[in-house]
Amino acid sequence: MNKETLEKLTLREKASILVGHKTMSTYPIPKKGVEPIIMSDGPNGLRLENPDGDSLTGVSDSLPTTCFPVGVTLASTWNKNLAYHMGEAIGEEAVNFGVDLLLGPAVNIQRNPLCGRNFEYLSEDPLLSGTIGAGYVSGLQSKGLGACVKHFACNSNEKYRFVGDSIVDERALHEIYLKPFEIIAKQASPRAFMTAYNQVNGSYCSENSYLIEKTLRGQWGFDGVVLTDWGGMVHRDIALNAGCDLEMPGMVEHNINSIVMAVKEGRVQEETLDRSVLRLLELKKRCRQEKKPCDFSLHYQKALDIALEGAVLLKNENGILPLKKEKKHLVIGGLFATMRYQGSGSSLLNPIQIKTHQTAWQEMGIDYEFVQGYDEAETAPDQAMERKALAKAIEYGQAVFFGGLSDYLESEGFDREDMKLPANQLSLLERLVNVGVKIVLVLFGGSPVELQIEGGIAAILDMMLPGEAGGEATAKLLFGDVSPSGKLSQSWPMSYEDVPFGKEFAANPYEPYKESVFVGYRYYATVEKAVRYPFGYGMSYSSFTYKDLLVECKGECIEVSFSLQNNGVVDAKEIAEVYVGKKDSHIVRPKLELKGFTKIALAAMERQRVAISIPKKNLSVFIDGAFRLEEGAYEIYVGPSSDCLPLQGEVVLSGEALLEQDYDREYRSFLQYGTMEQATFERLIGRAIPTYAFDKKPYTLETPIGEFSTFFGKIFKSAVCGVGLRQFKKAKKIKDPLLREREKKAGWFVYKLMPYNSLRSLSFSSSGAFPYPIALGILELSNGHFLRGIKAMLRKEKKKE
Repeated sequence: MNKETLEKLTLREKASILVGHKTMSTYPIPKKGVEPIIMSDGPNGLRLENPDGDSLTGVSDSLPTTCFPVGVTLASTWNKNLAYHMGEAIGEEAVNFGVDLLLGPAVNIQRNPLCGRNFEYLSEDPLLSGTIGAGYVSGLQSKGLGACVKHFACNSNEKYRFVGDSIVDERALHEIYLKPFEIIAKQASPRAFMTAYNQVNGSYCSENSYLIEKTLRGQWGFDGVVLTDWGGMVHRDIALNAGCDLEMPGMVEHNINSIVMAVKEGRVQEETLDRSVLRLLELKKRCRQEKKPCDFSLHYQKALDIALEGAVLLKNENGILPLKKEKKHLVIGGLFATMRYQGSGSSLLNPIQIKTHQTAWQEMGIDYEFVQGYDEAETAPDQAMERKALAKAIEYGQAVFFGGLSDYLESEGFDREDMKLPANQLSLLERLVNVGVKIVLVLFGGSPVELQIEGGIAAILDMMLPGEAGGEATAKLLFGDVSPSGKLSQSWPMSYEDVPFGKEFAANPYEPYKESVFVGYRYYATVEKAVRYPFGYGMSYSSFTYKDLLVECKGECIEVSFSLQNNGVVDAKEIAEVYVGKKDSHIVRPKLELKGFTKIALAAMERQRVAISIPKKNLSVFIDGAFRLEEGAYEIYVGPSSDCLPLQGEVVLSGEALLEQDYDREYRSFLQYGTMEQATFERLIGRAIPTYAFDKKPYTLETPIGEFSTFFGKIFKSAVCGVGLRQFKKAKKIKDPLLREREKKAGWFVYKLMPYNSLRSLSFSSSGAFPYPIALGILELSNGHFLRGIKAMLRKEKKKE
């Protein structure tokens, strides 16, 4: 049927199908049976743009849907079943609205704690990311629509995501950054992959044949659609030959013409074009379904379950938690009054229902007094607010402090400037600690923060970004209705200075991944660097005992089993983690790597025998173009976190005798001394890294707009960045507090994003609102060529047939 449709299409029509139509759909040709593929942003719920909305940016004005916890919260549950149920619920809502393809999950590695989009990503570990992502995809696609896994690949900073080049050695690329995508591709068979904006090793992801054609399609056997991120196309003909099918959001006449001319001139074979068209037709066929109503109240409950299991208890001195319900409590913090429950950017949702902290406490009958203490939208301390909070805290002797990161410090579109809490929160916390107030700190945010004041804090509960049920989840955990069971999916360093090559992060568009495979806990554990809270760590209102380890080889798997007992008087859940290391390896390796985990519910005093199976091939390393299993003895570690592994065993495996290479010698030196020269890294990757020149003239279509400093360039930069600033200022006047906050955050996101956009990406992401000839004209004007600029803008792009 699809081949019959293909035969009816002209060259122009085929090209049009592969260049999107409107913001969230593909190009339809009704007369020839080609229906549009309807898409929606994700990944923590549907962001369906309101057709009657008036938001300046279009980001914040969406139809009401369930706002689930963000990716990092979901991953902190370590519960694949919950990920499946979340995908399933989002799938039901997608069917309700007639959506064919959801843009999620986002599974990029949390390489650096300053990345602004860490909240949306899952983990610093590829196995945890891939496992949770596969559960999400399977649940979503069980409802008939397709999942689009993003952002393929190495999208690890926001500042230079549009034009940056992630420079990665082959071991790190395959063992760390591609591994989550590989796991999802093989376990869940997603319908689509979305390429990242950035380059990987000198080639933009949308036209990177090594990533798409050789790895994704060739090695992993993926047969679905590959599409660009919005505005992520660079050269349409090169992208087609590399295996990238669809440009979004499209409506760019220049790129349709580029396909037509590339086929006519022989730069793209028509059979290559036909393969991409057939993939689009097949995707629509597989996702076609009738709209069905869904139960939003049931989805709220699922969002609550995830928020409860994803929260991490970081500290609980002398069992101060859970709090007593019958006692009157003092609550401090702007983030109690203005709950931060989701991230900002393209995933900003309009929750169909929301339970705030105030509502949840009132429904539970908790008596409390609230003082603001600080303004969550600001960073400077307010002395009057602090004095009032301090006086009340001294009166009570104890306070529940709601704090963390705001959307003005952490968001898609820009990276954090440091790892610190806002100055106004730190100032107040320090004053409270100094007068001896017992503090229960409730944190919100998607990334680690420095906590030098931790010693003076009695308890810390990290809620991350818990979704629309965040108020209820926080209250249930604080007052002991549920025992915390989440564990960290990312390491918390003592300070940012401890992050390997942290000073080089996003310093310019050329981003060398010098730490290689030593990301997160793989680095801290190997060099024995103390961290504030280790990967996989989380407390409970109970305690657990691990004993009686048994390790056996059975066929192609290593079977690990042990006894796990709940020692407490409350029902609780425990996440058991299995790590593997190899002390006698000839090649350089992390001291330990996560290779298996499971989450077990245990009644009070209950004991269970737990079994975890690890495929032997998962212990392979990527050397000389392939995964290879090294022969010899491997250490098996089992326990509750990466730095607490009470059970240890050993297994001996057959494999290859791997020899030390230059890479191994240099990285052993790095692990010993903590540094690596640029020239050494260049030698290891076989490529010289150019020196980036800021404000280099003449400007190109790839120059970040924020670097435009000529007379006309400044005018254009001001106009573009002003879109977000205008929305931010307009939003301050909105009376509805929830709508006001969404509009403010969306405006801030656009304001911070625009300086790092390029003319090319801005044009290709505009759905035709900023045509390519206008972009060329702006470029000429910014380079001082007035007549050429006017001429370029007046030129009309003629359709090529």
